[in-house]
Amino acid sequence: CMNNTILKFVFVAALIAFCYAQGVQDIYSRMKQARDILCSGDLNFVFAVNPATGMVEATKTAPGDGSKLSSVGLAVLELAHPKLQNLDSWADDLTDVNMSRRAQL
Repeated sequence: CMNNTILKFVFVAALIAFCYAQGVQDIYSRMKQARDILCSGDLNFVFAVNPATGMVEATKTAPGDGSKLSSVGLAVLELAHPKLQNLDSWADDLTDVNMSRRAQL
């Protein structure tokens, strides 16, 4: 009976290790790579492709204090109408956007 329990434990442990090696590890590695691509390096820039020439144009962005959205940022939010969650750090900005949306109606 004890041998049977140990055998089952070893089988389940080997099955878990196999599944991790074959599937989970690959997915995790891809997710980590995607995060590194999107979130590492210098993020303070913008770019666009010029439709007339096909050339990429890029420039550094001005540093901000990170606490409030600029008037340009608020204007873009007003036009985009994204679904926004009321997070503590963005509460004032969301109030401004919502007041502007009500004024447009």
